[in-house]
Amino acid sequence: MGTSAYETGNLNRVARFTNLPETVSIRVPTVSGTLVKTITRDDSNRLLDWDLTTDYDLPIASGIYLIHVAVPGVGERVLKFGVVHRRPHISVF
Repeated sequence: MGTSAYETGNLNRVARFTNLPETVSIRVPTVSGTLVKTITRDDSNRLLDWDLTTDYDLPIASGIYLIHVAVPGVGERVLKFGVVHRRPHISVF
């Protein structure tokens, strides 16, 4: 099972962007073009965590997404991003 040190629990879902410049705009559409998330940042922190929710605070579905990263004065890059949600395992009732 794939996990990361910054996902602290079984129900925690986080994607982390690293080595970002001070000003960045990130848009996340589905492969069909529906925009699900827009993230903008203008600070010196080089990390950005995304909780895998939409702009309406709904969890995104498993599937393939595009990540459009735009940095003013530098350029743009489009990345492919796959999400596979694991089944929650809750051992306390």
